[in-house]
Amino acid sequence: MYRKHLNYRFALKGTAIYGQIQASDSKSNDPYQKYRNLDFRSRLAELSGQLEFNFLKFHGDDIRYYFSPFVFIGLSVFNFYPRGSLNGEWIPLRKNSTESQGAGGIYRRNQYFLIQPSIPLGIGFKYAVNKRINISFEWGLRKTFTDYLDDVSRYYPTTASMALSGTPSSYNLSDKSQPNAENVLTNFGRQRGNFGNKDWYSFAGIVISLKFRDPLAKCPAYR
Repeated sequence: MYRKHLNYRFALKGTAIYGQIQASDSKSNDPYQKYRNLDFRSRLAELSGQLEFNFLKFHGDDIRYYFSPFVFIGLSVFNFYPRGSLNGEWIPLRKNSTESQGAGGIYRRNQYFLIQPSIPLGIGFKYAVNKRINISFEWGLRKTFTDYLDDVSRYYPTTASMALSGTPSSYNLSDKSQPNAENVLTNFGRQRGNFGNKDWYSFAGIVISLKFRDPLAKCPAYR
């Protein structure tokens, strides 16, 4: 993270973050999700530019203004790579077209991209420990423009659509449903996910930053 304070109220910040997201229907309390029985894990790397606003005046060199809550908003680009489990292995999901992406009709006309934009926005609290070190607590949501962070969005594929866009492993990765009351395992063409809204993800953490002096700055008494 690199932060440049513009004045007592505003700061510009650039960040690079790496993490992992994962989920499993088997751990859900929702009967439908338990029946669906899907899972995924994905690494997630993000580059972001943000604007911070301090609710109180903040300046690490001034004992009067050494802490402040703040909010931030910005733009970011992130990369993800969802994988699903099958026979004890974690297999890339996108290339298997688990929802027949690209087949057209009720399925998406194009595959989703693994590099996507998002809008980071969040809150935090910053504190100047001394003239060299700041510490901040931050929580930020990311609004994305994709519904495929977990590779789940629309419909189970049919045999015909899978023939157009799938692989030999596609259907096994797409439909891992548990037997229902009628002991029916096929879900051809049924809804697989909620495509009514896009996915979100978030980061939360503690940030310790070291302050650098401007080598060209003049003595404060002669500014």
